[in-house]
Amino acid sequence: MIVIKNGLVFDGTTAAPQKRDIKIKDDVIADLGNFANDREEVVIDAQGLYVAPGFVDISNRSDHYWTLFDAPLQESLIYQGVTTALIGNCGASLAPLAQPDTIKVIQKWTDVSNKNINWLTMKEFLGVLEQSKLGINIGTLVGHSTLRRGVMKDAARTITMQEISKMALMLEEGLESGAFGMSTGLAYAHARQADDSEIIALNKVVKKYNALFTSHLREEGEDLTGAVDEFVKIAAYSGVRGHISHFKAVGEENWRNFDAALALMDHMVQQGADISYDVYPYDTTASVLYTLLPNWVSDGGKEAMLKHLRDYETRKKIIAELRAGNNYRYDNIIVALSPRFFIGRSLSDIAKDQDIEPEEAMFDLILAGANRVIVFHKAISDKKILNGIINKLGSIGTNGAGYNLSFKKLPALAHPRSFGSFPRVLAEYVRKEQVITWENALYKMTLMNAQKIGLKNRGKIDKNYFADMVIFDPQKIADKANFTDPYQYAEGMRYVIINGKIALSEGKIADDVFAGRVLRRA
Repeated sequence: MIVIKNGLVFDGTTAAPQKRDIKIKDDVIADLGNFANDREEVVIDAQGLYVAPGFVDISNRSDHYWTLFDAPLQESLIYQGVTTALIGNCGASLAPLAQPDTIKVIQKWTDVSNKNINWLTMKEFLGVLEQSKLGINIGTLVGHSTLRRGVMKDAARTITMQEISKMALMLEEGLESGAFGMSTGLAYAHARQADDSEIIALNKVVKKYNALFTSHLREEGEDLTGAVDEFVKIAAYSGVRGHISHFKAVGEENWRNFDAALALMDHMVQQGADISYDVYPYDTTASVLYTLLPNWVSDGGKEAMLKHLRDYETRKKIIAELRAGNNYRYDNIIVALSPRFFIGRSLSDIAKDQDIEPEEAMFDLILAGANRVIVFHKAISDKKILNGIINKLGSIGTNGAGYNLSFKKLPALAHPRSFGSFPRVLAEYVRKEQVITWENALYKMTLMNAQKIGLKNRGKIDKNYFADMVIFDPQKIADKANFTDPYQYAEGMRYVIINGKIALSEGKIADDVFAGRVLRRA
């Protein structure tokens, strides 16, 4: 039995906090009240601290970057207070795989050539996870791009109804096995050719299981409103719960589109649509570099794109199109993952050193990295981030992965959101700017995400709910990671309890406590 005493308890709803003691027995909350005279085996004195449900990361990429296996404790997330993460986002999941090489769906983010895949179905994948050590709770979506690559491989053509039927069968297996829904990533090359009818056909399966439909929008720039309109119409027509991952407007010339897209969502909710979105609190994206190119360049997949970039005349055409249609500031595009020499340098700096145009530097980087190049792109408005956070439809996610400090030795920079998203919101927007209350911010990190995903008895401090909780110092909670030195854990988190086990105590990770579980849709 664990008793938490003297803390100010935020229960995960938007209700005002209360001074309450909490009893934990095994993996659940056994009781709430006043237990001042109880003498339990473990007593945590939370005097002067805030107690809240563990944070639920609805937009997580620990699978894409493979850190789910390389850093199973997920330290950078635990130090933030994350107790549950949903993977399989943005169209890419690790299962179900039609054949082993379908794992190439994540090759944009990690080197898949040395990965050991001993599963194909979702049931097999979740079974492998259950045999692994997990630092936090993990649930997954089924990725639409994973399904599509499974049936079409690298073919660049219109999909057939027979292939959509095969995708639907694999999706059904995934949902039957416990996946929480389906995600799309229509901005990426392999999924870009998918039209509304394809997604709606698959959402019929999602609807059958009362599951979740999430989307990395087809467009986050000039046609952001059109992309939101597409998403909303698909979700509403399908009758599913819909959620936009890492909602934002990219590029200063496109910031004006953010409020219009937000107003469209607000209007559709008034009409009865069940839609929402999450944001992360940084003005800089972590983008796969090829997504900055005109769409036609990557049509047909990786090899077709690399062939385009090797051709002199085609390169000239791409440069002309980029200069006519975009206003990229190449000094604001910093290399985060690529061949070692370029890490941390801007495209303009690389181009200057080589006496070439920045577009040429971009092409050469993609070729040198065989398309596995990630860049930081400072292109988001701080004001729009704030608008996104305070709107009633918005929740908080990281769009990052779980790391430990050993990754600092590798030739890559992680986005600071992987280390600081949740504490940054609490430090900047709640404590400093006071534009949102503690209870509302914590609701957007806990119960709101849990309910959207469909988690049962998580995301709230109440009797018989699972004992996933955080205890933190409201005056010290803060992010420390930055874009030049991202590998720094957040501070101010005093205790993190996962399934009734203390995973972080007095601000320090318990290295031998792997308290996480595989979560399945009920």
